[in-house]
Amino acid sequence: MFSPDDLPFAMEMLSDEFFEAWRSRKSATDVLGRPVTLGGPLSFCYIDGNHTYECAKRDFQNCDENLEIGGFIIFDDSTLTEFGVYQLMPEIISAGSYKLIATNPYHLFQKLS
Repeated sequence: MFSPDDLPFAMEMLSDEFFEAWRSRKSATDVLGRPVTLGGPLSFCYIDGNHTYECAKRDFQNCDENLEIGGFIIFDDSTLTEFGVYQLMPEIISAGSYKLIATNPYHLFQKLS
């Protein structure tokens, strides 16, 4: 909508499947039928999947492995105490590799190292 001549690629696959394909630099087809070769550094990750602690942590680890320094990561529903993803936020803050940018209403971090 904002860049009709340069649309982002959207993949429909489970998170673990996506990151395995990303690490392997697989060729794939996005939801619009366009071919794309996966892989390389990421500058922005949006985590919105299974809201359990375990799945959110695995998604974070996968994103962190590929997110470049200065890149951003945002967690959906991370300020809602009833979701396990909420429990992961203090771990990320205390580790010191990310700067907390905002919690409005999600947690937005920038990678420092």
